[in-house]
Amino acid sequence: MVETHPLEKLFEAAWKKLLLDKEKNIKITVGVSGGVDSMVLLYLLTKKLKPSQIVVAHFDHLVRPDSSLQARALKRQCTNQIGVKQFILGQREGKKTDENSLRFERHAFLKRVMRE
Repeated sequence: MVETHPLEKLFEAAWKKLLLDKEKNIKITVGVSGGVDSMVLLYLLTKKLKPSQIVVAHFDHLVRPDSSLQARALKRQCTNQIGVKQFILGQREGKKTDENSLRFERHAFLKRVMRE
């Protein structure tokens, strides 16, 4: 018997609480950094939804020199391996690179994507 990971149990509980009757007609926008936590979240969402119901939003802070390469690799992984075709890339427009400024821009980007 395969044991369910505790994080998957937490996800299941949150899913039932938030989306109980809406599951069939929803579209989810998920912010994906490419790190382990956001990739696990994306994986769990693919177990619940069709790829056409998932929009991946990635925000490139443009702080690291290789960030655009990582963003392209993430897009390929989402579209080719995971099957999610809706991948939206945002990039920092401001000049500030402190944590609060980057967070503000990233959150503004995610809110725009969700509205659209």
